[in-house]
Amino acid sequence: VTRLISFVFHIYLSRELGAENIGIFQIACSMLILFVCFSSSGFPVTLSRKIAQYDAIGEYTHSESMLTSTLIMTSVISTFICCFFYIFPTSLNSIFTNPNCHKAFMLLLPSLLSMSVYSTLRSWFWGKKRYTLYSATELLDEVYEIIAIITILSVGMFTSSKYNAIALGHSIGDIVCVIILIVIFIIFGGKLKKPSHFKEIAISATPITTTRLIGSLIS
Repeated sequence: VTRLISFVFHIYLSRELGAENIGIFQIACSMLILFVCFSSSGFPVTLSRKIAQYDAIGEYTHSESMLTSTLIMTSVISTFICCFFYIFPTSLNSIFTNPNCHKAFMLLLPSLLSMSVYSTLRSWFWGKKRYTLYSATELLDEVYEIIAIITILSVGMFTSSKYNAIALGHSIGDIVCVIILIVIFIIFGGKLKKPSHFKEIAISATPITTTRLIGSLIS
């Protein structure tokens, strides 16, 4: 359902905004995905496995500590990347030949941090075998992103650069979804314990992160 909604919405956007606006956004988004692969690709997959593993033997405190550790690692990496580009925005000139892509990327950048938190918390649901909630949160993210984009376009923001409306809507939708996800996490008994086992998580996550990063670079 999530993929279907996204597919239909992108058809609507391409017809309403035109190929150029969509193209600029997609180029900026592809660069964001590259950094998402680096900051939070392997970690959530590893975390969901570890949570299932330690919960199966009753080590609930262990899995909660690993959740905290993963949140710290993904958040620190994402925050570092965001700060780097905000402090040194001219570094993007060597990445984007079109300055419009630069602007769209800067609006997308806050979602790097929210996506890191979002993907880590969602992996907790997967590890706890709450598959319906896991899928529902993905649908929720898509719905809020669509609502945010349509709202920004309807109020007339970025009339001459509508690719920025898509980028800003994407970031706002992600941030709203993360806030709701944190509430759902607490309601369903999610807890954070003293962080530990950073090395165990990092070693397990590195091969997955490397593989996905290479794939994203090739794309």
